[in-house]
Amino acid sequence: MQRLNNVLHYISIFSQLLSKNIDFEVVISDWGSSLPLSDLESLNSHGIDNLNFIHSDKSFCDPINNDSDFSQPHALNVALRKSSGDFFLKIDQDTIIGPSFFHWISSTQRLPSLAFSASRSLDSTDIKEINNILYNDDYKKLTIPEPLHAFNHRVSSSIFPFFGCQRGVLFFSKSVLSTNNGFNEDLIFHNFIHQDFINRCLHKYNIYNLGAKLNFDFYHQEHLIKDNLERVSNSPLYKNNLIEPQNKNRIFT
Repeated sequence: MQRLNNVLHYISIFSQLLSKNIDFEVVISDWGSSLPLSDLESLNSHGIDNLNFIHSDKSFCDPINNDSDFSQPHALNVALRKSSGDFFLKIDQDTIIGPSFFHWISSTQRLPSLAFSASRSLDSTDIKEINNILYNDDYKKLTIPEPLHAFNHRVSSSIFPFFGCQRGVLFFSKSVLSTNNGFNEDLIFHNFIHQDFINRCLHKYNIYNLGAKLNFDFYHQEHLIKDNLERVSNSPLYKNNLIEPQNKNRIFT
């Protein structure tokens, strides 16, 4: 929960950079929590006026999740259907948005329909120095995982030829969302929803390199994930020989 609190803290600070004529909301898709996140005082203490929690009951989520802990595409689609914006920035609950994004969205007269940025990695030491990193340009010292993907070079894989990478942010318009009809809910078991979403749009939209524009001013807070081997092995993609199980001891950065 601390990672999400960090995200909301900096949104509350940097969203003050937005022009007054921009309506801005934060939507948290609370997928299957036994205790609704909206009941947690810490998450409501950041002074964000338009903070909305979309809670999906555990009894509804568990049959959809199957043996996955969390179906991200379903959770995102529920939130998007209940959002009213013309543009969306999809982030994970552990990704901090730097000030550059808020400057950019306020000063850009014509926003791109589809954009992607990879994120920089924050380890435990970096997180302790996060204020210095965000306020003093120390972010330039941080690494960018998968730099080839981050610069939107086309890459071939056994599943998708794709742009972008698994860790980062995805920016898109309501028209793109309508074209795609949301995120692909067949991808419960693996982390390719960014790539799949982008690929399904490329026939109609160009992808804007938001990372290069904003110097990758987005930050993934490093953490350990538990063993995903059994979950991935039970997925339709694995059973059809399209993916291999993830390493049991993988550190997700």
